[in-house]
Amino acid sequence: DAACTLPAGSFPPTGTDGKTSITGLAADQDVYYVKEITPPPGYCADGTVYPVSALQPTAALELWDRAQMAELILKKTDRDTKTARPQGDAVLEGAKYGLYAREDILHPDGVTGTVLAKDAQAATLITDGKGMASVSNLYPGRYYLKEIEAPKGYVKDEQEHEIYLPYEGGASASVQREITLEEQVKKQAFQLIKGSDQGEAQPEALKGAGFTAWLLSGLDKKPDGSYD
Repeated sequence: DAACTLPAGSFPPTGTDGKTSITGLAADQDVYYVKEITPPPGYCADGTVYPVSALQPTAALELWDRAQMAELILKKTDRDTKTARPQGDAVLEGAKYGLYAREDILHPDGVTGTVLAKDAQAATLITDGKGMASVSNLYPGRYYLKEIEAPKGYVKDEQEHEIYLPYEGGASASVQREITLEEQVKKQAFQLIKGSDQGEAQPEALKGAGFTAWLLSGLDKKPDGSYD
């Protein structure tokens, strides 16, 4: 039946040539229906139901399986705030990462061979205004992320971050992985010394002077170039 609830028989698993066959089907109906139950490793299940005429001695079907691919999502956060809110005038936009193969990435058909050699770059990811970036259509396997350029105001991350994208069965066409990496904001100390040299051979340090530090981006700039 078209709903595939009344099995008339089962094909043996496909061989290395991708072929399988079934014989001895009763010729008591005009049409049989073929549906994939289990996909080969590395591929997605084909949910299509294929009608096959039973009015001929031999019928052949040529079907296509699609390899399961993966998507990687990168999220950047500030190491101190643990959020996607940067400090000061630093930004999380523009972090540039390279995604590399930790091992040879092999095509799941077992014939094509290596699609990405060990340590070859698979993709470049650049974070957006929300500190996020993504890449899709990755073959399952082991990868690593490494920062190429840090965003403005942050220290470059020299660590290699392991990424494992496993095959997760044939239930879905694509799998998704997410990684959150922290950025260390640049910090710099400074010192102010208030002094007076009125009537003194050497400047005299003055106690009690108070100062407030501002970000230039938080101030209004006057026409003459000074700030309020």
